[in-house]
Amino acid sequence: MTVYEAYVSSNEDFTPVLKDIARQKPSILYFPDYYFKAGQIGRQGRALGIAATFMGGDGWDSPDIDWQAMKGGYFTTHWSSSDPRPEVREWVNRYKARFGAEPDMFAALAYDATRILLQAIETAASRDPAAIKEAMQNMKEFPAVSGMISGFDLDGNPVKAMAVMQIKDGKAVFVTNVMPGKGE
Repeated sequence: MTVYEAYVSSNEDFTPVLKDIARQKPSILYFPDYYFKAGQIGRQGRALGIAATFMGGDGWDSPDIDWQAMKGGYFTTHWSSSDPRPEVREWVNRYKARFGAEPDMFAALAYDATRILLQAIETAASRDPAAIKEAMQNMKEFPAVSGMISGFDLDGNPVKAMAVMQIKDGKAVFVTNVMPGKGE
């Protein structure tokens, strides 16, 4: 890591921090903020001549981000409607036919969460919350539209691959799925 800079999240002007970063001439600039702040940082950074590849997290996964400022950058997110896996293509087509729109990550995650809950209720053979919770905690290899879930961590988060997206031609383009911690 060349440089680490922090900023106050309520700031609108990131120029002072970005000037320090620009002097370091980084090849990568990672800022995992939400789309409205990430867009500001991207625009201000490019205006200062920062040519680094921008990288971020799922907070960038919004049609409202300034894609031009983030051009060539990458971000990770929970899911992509352009993932070529057959189960994703099938679900996206069904969703579009029913709702007349492209699903976003929230639609996919809600669909998966509902299916996980229904599976846990069926496995528990009970409506008892403790039994359902136990069934969810013991769930392994659940085929979700957002990716194979191989269980849940201690905080209840699903252990699954994340989608890597690249910003090209003013939009986010699916690159691959990567399992965190696997060095892929």
